[in-house]
Amino acid sequence: MNRELFTNNLKERLEELTECKVILQTNTKNNGVKMESLVIMREGQNAAPTIYTDIWWEVYNEGESFETIVIKVLEWERKAILSRRLDLDFFLDFHKVKENLRFKIINTEKNIEILNDIPHKDFLDLSKAYYVEIRNEEIGTGTVLITNKHMQMWGTNLEDIDKYATDNTEQRNPYCIFPMEKIAEGLMKEIAGTEEDIPDFRIPPMEMYVLTNQQRFLGASVLLCKNVLKDFVKEKEDDLYILPSSTHELIVIPARVVWYTGINHLKEIVKEVNSTQVEPEEFLSNNVYRYDRETDKIEIV
Repeated sequence: MNRELFTNNLKERLEELTECKVILQTNTKNNGVKMESLVIMREGQNAAPTIYTDIWWEVYNEGESFETIVIKVLEWERKAILSRRLDLDFFLDFHKVKENLRFKIINTEKNIEILNDIPHKDFLDLSKAYYVEIRNEEIGTGTVLITNKHMQMWGTNLEDIDKYATDNTEQRNPYCIFPMEKIAEGLMKEIAGTEEDIPDFRIPPMEMYVLTNQQRFLGASVLLCKNVLKDFVKEKEDDLYILPSSTHELIVIPARVVWYTGINHLKEIVKEVNSTQVEPEEFLSNNVYRYDRETDKIEIV
């Protein structure tokens, strides 16, 4: 079964079991990534959960039977509907919503289409966008991107949204920095299988550090968190070069290390990693940034 046939069969089977119309549509995600989805139009519902077919196509290719996938899709939809009902009153009340506001950073050029419809602040080639973090026991943790229509409904403005989102992101999604060799050690353990099978040699220390938040989700936002870089350079006593690894994390390197490797080499690394290792939706930037500890400012190299 090819991808198109899988989607059509899934649509028809859902219509058959629910006796509802199922719409096939295309959604625009971060960085303009287009994703195909199905929506079950149940009677009496103003909004319906979006069923992304990419996810279920992957599950099918991993060996799950088609009928089992249909059952799982309907179970997921049931939980999503329940979550929406539980969260509706909460989302209408800005006094409740404001405690769950967060911000993320996205690439400006690749998101021109959605930036027209959402509150945001520009920063170099990036934009600071806002979302509500929703936690639900039935369906887990989810996010809702804040739009201009939400602001109108709440009777608030960009400055209010930015204040609460920034405070919450800094206080409730705290940052963390750890050496790059920690990732190398983790990969070694994963490859070896057990602690005992890891080859007996020391991984040489690298003057490269991963900067993210403790959840490692949309952690590149720490770039705009107050005093994060300033505190780090106090220890390193040097300026920093910043490589945008993805929307989830950054790589920071003391300037003295870059003196040996060269700026152009860093730019090549960023472009290569972005083109081969980063999912299109998680791409942040192909630029390299420098943090100047004297001026406390970030600029594109």
